[in-house]
Amino acid sequence: MTATPGPAAALSKMVPDSLVVAPGASTLLTVRAVDQFGNPVAGVVVSWAATGGALTVTTTTTGSSGNAEVVFTSETTPRSYTVTATAPGLDAAAFSIVAR
Repeated sequence: MTATPGPAAALSKMVPDSLVVAPGASTLLTVRAVDQFGNPVAGVVVSWAATGGALTVTTTTTGSSGNAEVVFTSETTPRSYTVTATAPGLDAAAFSIVAR
């Protein structure tokens, strides 16, 4: 018998919450959708939004590892950003990024 994960219960950040990058740099951001027991959940649609800079895509879907990824590129001038990952029915996961 094979156990299958339950419905997604949370999005977890898989990289540090606060990141410092060089202006104009790109960084990979990853979240994992998990069920109530921490098992990865595939097929969760994750929407991404940033307060500046650029994202490679605005929507990704978790794979078999439960992970969804996006690449964020900061602007060429120093400043702070927030990148937020959301999925229906789950609390958002927000990353703080400082380009300096």
